[in-house]
Amino acid sequence: MDKVLHLLNKDDVQPLLLMGIRGISLVSKFVLTLFIARFMGFEVLGFYGLIVSATFIVPAVTSLGIMYMKSRNAVTQTPEEIVEMLYYYGRFIMLIYVALAFIVVPFGYFIGHFLLTTIIFLVVLFEHINNDFYGLLLNLSRPFVANILHFIRTSVWIFPFMILAFMYPSLQTIEMLLVSWVLGGGVTLFGFFWRKRHWPWGKLKALSPLRGWIKEEFKQSKIVYMDSLASTIKVYLNNFIIAFFLGLELTGVYVFFMQIIGAMSNLIQTGVIQVARPAMVRAYKMQDNLYHFIHIKCLKQTIFLAMIMSVLAAILIYPITLYLVDQPAIAEWFPVFWFLLIAYIIFMCRHANDLLFYSQHRDDLTLKLNLMAMVLGAVSSVVFIPLMGFWGIALAGLVVASTIITIQYRMVKQLKKENRG
Repeated sequence: MDKVLHLLNKDDVQPLLLMGIRGISLVSKFVLTLFIARFMGFEVLGFYGLIVSATFIVPAVTSLGIMYMKSRNAVTQTPEEIVEMLYYYGRFIMLIYVALAFIVVPFGYFIGHFLLTTIIFLVVLFEHINNDFYGLLLNLSRPFVANILHFIRTSVWIFPFMILAFMYPSLQTIEMLLVSWVLGGGVTLFGFFWRKRHWPWGKLKALSPLRGWIKEEFKQSKIVYMDSLASTIKVYLNNFIIAFFLGLELTGVYVFFMQIIGAMSNLIQTGVIQVARPAMVRAYKMQDNLYHFIHIKCLKQTIFLAMIMSVLAAILIYPITLYLVDQPAIAEWFPVFWFLLIAYIIFMCRHANDLLFYSQHRDDLTLKLNLMAMVLGAVSSVVFIPLMGFWGIALAGLVVASTIITIQYRMVKQLKKENRG
């Protein structure tokens, strides 16, 4: 097995292979979106979109940015040091979620949806832990293992659920969908620990008090934490704003469009940007002349792929919506999707440029950009959506994308000037 993994990790094979794995995963998630839209309705799809948003927002709030910092440090650490970090972090996360359980579970019972809220809680917990492990494996230059586990978590459970729900319509409920999701998350957790069973899990020194560890780590991760909050909220807040002003049905339409854009974004993140990330960290630390070459190559590949994917998406949205989903009413919102694609291309350029900040530990610059994007996005959505309805989403997206990429360009220019000095 290790020989196979070594072969698959070769530079000339890895990007295409990773994009293939992630592509299958994203197709699975998109097929699930089509299934929900056709058989369960856009209102359910809108609610599903809010749950997906919670799986990103809650971890961003509760993690304090600690795992982000620790994963970056793990690039040059030994397995012993990584295991010690995971023990501390694991204790911290369990403490947080036990406290949340004492709030969420009684609340679910009080509102008469005990089962649903409990399952949502488990989905958020498993997604939090698995996303942390995913980022860790990427920074350990194990993208193939990371994406196999990601595939299990996001795809393997989807088709059994859809087949059973198609055969037995009574299973076409949000509760059954979430139970399947929880099972996928549980298997993924097992897969991580099985793959890393050779790490020295049982050879651990005495741990210092958790409170002191949290205090010390948060001193280092405060900027990253605020950045994580801002970047997560700016992406997923729109779902809640749309639900508030336009209702769950149009939220479902927005989720449908953003699933397509999210799938394309993830393909490029997986096959191009995430592969370049550890290489840029090492190149900058070693003062390697290839540092800027890696960045420019990543930026060019990102722009090219984003444009090609956007053209294909603009064309394929017609047959997908009209024939597979069988929802002709959504056709009136296709032009909104085109403008969202333009904003997507601009934002992908921004993500490629973010590698410069990440590799140089300039989290303060990333934080500034994300805070501006979060505030500008929230204000634009709250202003434009009530005035223009669904069209306001497209206008808000373009305003944020064009403003942020302009500001980032100036930041990059200034950063290069500082490096030369």
